[in-house]
Amino acid sequence: MKKFLLLTFAALIGLSGCKKDDNDDTVVPDNKPDTTQKQVKPTTSMLCIHNNKVSTQAYQVQYVVADNIGVKKGKPYEIIIKLKASNNAKLSFVIGDWTNTVSLSINATTEMNEYKLAFEPKVDDGHVLFQTGDFVGDIYIESVKITHKGSGQTIPLTEQQKHDTLVWAMDHWIEGMMTATNGYVKSWDVVNEAIAGGGNINGYFTLQHSSNPNDDEVVVQSGNFFWQDYMGDIDYVRTAVASARKHFKGDPDELKLFVNDYNLESDWDDNKKLKSLIYWVDKWEADGVTKIDGLGTQMHISYYDDEGTQKSKEEHIVKMFELMAATGKLVRVSELDMGYMRGNTQLKTSQVTAAELQKMADYYEFILNKYFEIVPPEQQYGFCQWCMTDAPDNTSWRAGEPVGIWKAGYVRKAAYKGFAQGLAEQKLSDDLADLKPLKSYIKRSNHPIFKISGALDVSEFSSNATLKTIVKENFDEVVAGNAMKYQSCVNGGGEFDFSRVKTFITNAKNAGVTIFGHTLAWHSQQQPGYLLGLMKDIEIEVPDKEKVDVVNYSISYDKITEYKMWRSDNDANNNVDYSVSIVKR
Repeated sequence: MKKFLLLTFAALIGLSGCKKDDNDDTVVPDNKPDTTQKQVKPTTSMLCIHNNKVSTQAYQVQYVVADNIGVKKGKPYEIIIKLKASNNAKLSFVIGDWTNTVSLSINATTEMNEYKLAFEPKVDDGHVLFQTGDFVGDIYIESVKITHKGSGQTIPLTEQQKHDTLVWAMDHWIEGMMTATNGYVKSWDVVNEAIAGGGNINGYFTLQHSSNPNDDEVVVQSGNFFWQDYMGDIDYVRTAVASARKHFKGDPDELKLFVNDYNLESDWDDNKKLKSLIYWVDKWEADGVTKIDGLGTQMHISYYDDEGTQKSKEEHIVKMFELMAATGKLVRVSELDMGYMRGNTQLKTSQVTAAELQKMADYYEFILNKYFEIVPPEQQYGFCQWCMTDAPDNTSWRAGEPVGIWKAGYVRKAAYKGFAQGLAEQKLSDDLADLKPLKSYIKRSNHPIFKISGALDVSEFSSNATLKTIVKENFDEVVAGNAMKYQSCVNGGGEFDFSRVKTFITNAKNAGVTIFGHTLAWHSQQQPGYLLGLMKDIEIEVPDKEKVDVVNYSISYDKITEYKMWRSDNDANNNVDYSVSIVKR
């Protein structure tokens, strides 16, 4: 899920300090810029970096201007960057990943020029990262292009070859994860968020797809890679399930694979998304080989103070549990968190009254009670509280909302007692401070396979002693917010790094908890540049004297309305005050 803070920042357009560029015609002079072109017609948009003051170090102002560039280690390339600056300056940048880089620089002028520089990358794929903390003023970047010397002649892969290539890529990734976890992680979200929530196939919703899977630039800029666009709606799920079962390192009977999605409790479509998920599970399993053990419902919900609305929400939660139970599969509430809607306002933590906090607590209790009432014990796989504490104001997920069962600092709140009462299936007379840890309220004889779990940041789990204690006391199981997703373990060149996963397993073992794996096949947090590169046409080799410049990567900011690539934080301690945004000419 995309519910934790990512290293991705959208600059706020209009707040950057960069002004509209009124220079309509630019002449390309000599520099080492290209002298073969004459006047260049301006585009409508450019990337603007506005730096207010000199930082302590140049690298303290860093921002990616091109990502997932698809280069190959050791090949000869040329980068062509079209830019200008408000003052003449030497602008530094690197090409590579976060470890292996080539350092380059441009002698920028106040005129819009194209600068061409040769380089050989030290790693596959990667990004172009500018480091301009030593520059004060505005930098305008219009486009970035990377070419290499080749034949210019290619042989396209067939659709079957592309399909088979991605089958290999998915299987290779899942094998790597199963090897790294070595049988300790026995339950997984094998497929995450497949259903579109719209469209129509036999009266059900279609699967999610890219808006334009044939436009590599659109796919890369979206940050999403929909495996089903290239492998098919049926085969991508069957491949993920088969790979997980083939490479699991433990007892095959202990492996449990779930499909997980959101809005399954929704009242506006009368649970149609859940009905659609069940329809697709039947299709995926129709080969008689593919087996999906359970369904996960995310339940990122709110309590509504409008009685009619709240009643409808509760009725459709009941319907959801009834539909899920009727499948005979394991049922897991996989990402539960709760906000509060007062009228049309989604409240922040500071705005919620004690009475409203109690209503939220009662709602937690209601959900757990209905789950235990409707879902048979042999299908009750558990609940995961997605936000342990109320969300900080600066997080990317439900920022500033009262979504936790603890306040900041792991102070219990009313929701904790509501959760405890739901687990205990009875009212508790204890004050908050006197309540027992959550997992102690579960009647194990009545709910033999039920697990209560919490989602967390694995880095904080490694370093925060209070969090370790909370986890050990309250949960049977933990879930990594991001650390077990593709992009966290696979770099832009397709290389694996499971070190954080292995550390997570060590910490979980020390806390006496199991891990629920999240997630194996998802469209978000992928490496689309790398995966698309696997399906590119095969270039024909020719003698060096016959080689020509072959376009490998191109980005024009004329096609982009919002900056969504990585940038470093502003930091007053290091005199860092800058912004990155898209501006119009």
